[in-house]
Amino acid sequence: MKETTPRIQRIYLRFSYPGDGNVKLHASLTPPDYDEPLLVLLSRGVMPMGQPFSVLMVSDPSQNPALRGTAATVRVGTVSAGPAGSAPKVANSGSESAAVLDFTLPVPRDGTNGQSAYEIARALGYGGTATQWLTTLVGADGKSAYQLAREAGYGGTMTQWLATLVGPPATTLLGTVTLTETATTVAISAGTRRLSIATPESWGVKAGDDLVVAPVSVPSGYATHDVTVTAPNLISVGLTAPLIAIGQKYSIQCRLRRFN
Repeated sequence: MKETTPRIQRIYLRFSYPGDGNVKLHASLTPPDYDEPLLVLLSRGVMPMGQPFSVLMVSDPSQNPALRGTAATVRVGTVSAGPAGSAPKVANSGSESAAVLDFTLPVPRDGTNGQSAYEIARALGYGGTATQWLTTLVGADGKSAYQLAREAGYGGTMTQWLATLVGPPATTLLGTVTLTETATTVAISAGTRRLSIATPESWGVKAGDDLVVAPVSVPSGYATHDVTVTAPNLISVGLTAPLIAIGQKYSIQCRLRRFN
């Protein structure tokens, strides 16, 4: 029986655009009955006569979820040591879309031990032993600050010289002031307020003085704050106090100091 050579068939192609990012290709063995630009293919294959078929051609895969691929991932797997001097290696133990990179890194080579400082000294001509060489590294004792002061002309003893190193005190005690209030006819509300206190002229309090009050003892609920000079021999002290009922009073002794 002889083989039959398939006859040549014309395939008529027509394109349409559904609007979803795809181009649809329509193929038919019979000519369309309307006038549109066509492509005509010649085929030797066997196709059922009169049966149209369609081929979907994708022009923009991002518009068709069914045609989108899965995003690839890359992560580090193992990191192991290789022989010293070998080349670094990277192998993918995962897949093309989910790569797992395994690294093999060569261990560093051991370096050559260098010469000691004594060996270098010997190479440069030193002829003594290591013990003798070590003694040459000890410098002469330095002079004390007192000895340098004596050389600079100071004539006192060390005790006298040490006394000169003591600076003046940070503050000077001026005296004691009293913070007091009495609720005579009305109660005094709780809160923070300022009290004006006159100081003796002998203390020499003046504008620009940096003052501080240090209470001898503070009753519960009270606290002293900053001090400002409002006029010569007149200060204002910040105070936090509880409610003072009618007929009650308080009195707080404070030491007043001036910063030097």
